[in-house]
Amino acid sequence: MKKVAGSLKLELAQFREVEEFAKFGSSLDESTRNLLARGTRLVRLLVQPALKPIAIENQVLSICAGVFGFLDRIDVSDIAKYEQELISFVEVTGLFNDEPFFNLGKDIDEEMVKNFLECFTRMFISQNTNKQE
Repeated sequence: MKKVAGSLKLELAQFREVEEFAKFGSSLDESTRNLLARGTRLVRLLVQPALKPIAIENQVLSICAGVFGFLDRIDVSDIAKYEQELISFVEVTGLFNDEPFFNLGKDIDEEMVKNFLECFTRMFISQNTNKQE
């Protein structure tokens, strides 16, 4: 959890810095555009519905999707849908119920989470019309 949160804070700080800089410049290189695109997706990911807080374990999984780059292939307008379907999928399947993944005091099994998110992201893209792969 701490590693994921630290990565999120770093990426958002870089995003905010570059976002301010980008307002003054018209020509941006590809890596800067990618950083801005990821930052926009991370900010969108952090928006929660009013009076419907998302459980911490679901937030961690969603943030992992953003920090590990899986949202880079998802259109910004589909981020909320992606997160909603991700949470529903995990809840319906009970995928992480018996795993120590959500023990917030310990490190997550990063490979397990990345493999799961890769499979889920491919499934999401194949089922939605706003494909970006």
